[in-house]
Amino acid sequence: MLSRNGTNNIKAIAIILVMFGHLVTTKRISVDFDLRMFATFSVGAFLVLSGYGLTLSYIKNGLSGFIKKRLLTVVYPFIVINIIFYFYFFGKINTFDLLKTILFINPKLNIDPTMWYVYFILIWYVIFFIIFSLKINIKIKIACLFFTSALIYNIPVN
Repeated sequence: MLSRNGTNNIKAIAIILVMFGHLVTTKRISVDFDLRMFATFSVGAFLVLSGYGLTLSYIKNGLSGFIKKRLLTVVYPFIVINIIFYFYFFGKINTFDLLKTILFINPKLNIDPTMWYVYFILIWYVIFFIIFSLKINIKIKIACLFFTSALIYNIPVN
């Protein structure tokens, strides 16, 4: 079993590799373009480790404070940064786009397309909460998460 410190260290490396991949993709650094694949792998690694951490947290604490923590660490900062972007780029960002984005009903993410990750992780938080609220064995809950991920993987995305 990985420790919390160990998973956080691996996630930190994954985040650095994602940033590296973004630099390669946007051609901000001059290296082999195929190295951007480190970012793709690292996003997956980060998500798996985050899910592992969520599961360990659930085993230790249950779902107590789950929604409040996600609001404080993901939703509120997302809303605040989008409002800051709106005022920083005043006149270049449509107010309606801002409202749709912070209400999580704008899959096009016209303000910052890299925020897809926030939408994605929130979808998984909802799925996790629903599945782990069920009165079934933990192994079945984890199997349900894997089954759901297989379904999501096979849904075509525009």
